[in-house]
Amino acid sequence: MIEKPDSGQRFNCPSAIKALVELSEVYVDKQNGVIRYCIDMAFPELGFWHSIRSREVVLLSGKVEAVLEFWAQKFATHKAFAEDQRVASAVEQLNAESALALGELHDLLGNIADITVSWNHLQRRQEFNISPTELYGIPMAPSYIAVDSAGRPIEVERLDPVGQPDIDSTVSQFSPLAKMFKRSEVQEAVEQEMARYSEKRSAVGITNAERLATLKQAQAIYDASYARFEAAVEANARAVEQVQEDYSNGDPAAIEEHCDAVLLNAYCPDIISRNWILNYDIAKKTLRIDLDLPDAEQLKLPVEWRWDPAAAAAVATCLSQQEANDLCDSVAYQLVIRTIRDLFATDTMKALDRIVCNGRMVVENPGTNARVAYTVMSVSVQRSEFGDLAVNSERACPLYESLGGLAAGLPHQQLPVDPLVA
Repeated sequence: MIEKPDSGQRFNCPSAIKALVELSEVYVDKQNGVIRYCIDMAFPELGFWHSIRSREVVLLSGKVEAVLEFWAQKFATHKAFAEDQRVASAVEQLNAESALALGELHDLLGNIADITVSWNHLQRRQEFNISPTELYGIPMAPSYIAVDSAGRPIEVERLDPVGQPDIDSTVSQFSPLAKMFKRSEVQEAVEQEMARYSEKRSAVGITNAERLATLKQAQAIYDASYARFEAAVEANARAVEQVQEDYSNGDPAAIEEHCDAVLLNAYCPDIISRNWILNYDIAKKTLRIDLDLPDAEQLKLPVEWRWDPAAAAAVATCLSQQEANDLCDSVAYQLVIRTIRDLFATDTMKALDRIVCNGRMVVENPGTNARVAYTVMSVSVQRSEFGDLAVNSERACPLYESLGGLAAGLPHQQLPVDPLVA
């Protein structure tokens, strides 16, 4: 479990990626008088990032855990792919997976029947765990503490009591030569034996007392943490029920959550790091979405694998720069059109009269490693304009242009434009 200091937020994170993901503190973003609670997430090894936002802080946890769960699945696929590259017999499988990935990217607008909304993405994952560091202040739990099936410390292994010394045996050591020893020397030996006994008994008592104190402290920490977790889960469950009801009543915060849930539920190929920021204006019934798009470098994907005996690994032939540029353009147009399509299609309350979608390219500053996003596409679409249009992958670019979409060049050129106003 990951805990954010000072935020009161705890997130269940799959163990396989727990040490690999980065989460910011919870912070507040205020635009046009609307307060949103935010967390920035990153998975550097996969090049994934996501900004989680909600007008209700209690709903953040479910979204964060949904993304972490999704990333864990992507990481498992990533590891399996890397392992296959070291196995000669897996080359055929690698070629099949590459062909599938490229096929999916060329047809992101397929499978219109899969457009759904699931409020489950707002639900907390029903699992509690706590690290030894949180319980004991050290990376591994002490070996003398036993836990129950839920991981709660329940008892300690106590050191055995020290047996009483055999004084008669001590005295008998002097008996054969008793005349050679003074009475005081015999007495001193007895006293030393008793002192050693007292010292051992005290040490065992102190150790057992320390172990018991460690147990009680760990139990108190565990119980308090579990109580907070249960309270957070219950609060989240109530909030999810409320937001569903509020959506039916046209509440703007709930409409944002509904749109977020649609996009969280939308399938995308592993290579794409999906990220967006939503802002809903109830007065205009307009949703603005800032949508991150993959650049051409991210899309220089393998098209063919062959086994290299010298390297003892599978070696890939990747898309050429021009092919990656063309794929980048196709993916960008498709993602923008698909996002608009999915949001209109699932808007059962007809809360969205207009969607403004700004497609952004994100680049990293080599000096600071900070990500900078700038708009390269911007389109404003009314529901009435979009409703009867035929949407497919081949028509994504002309459809974008027919809707009045702005661009200073092709998406892969990363030429910035001024985003349209909602």
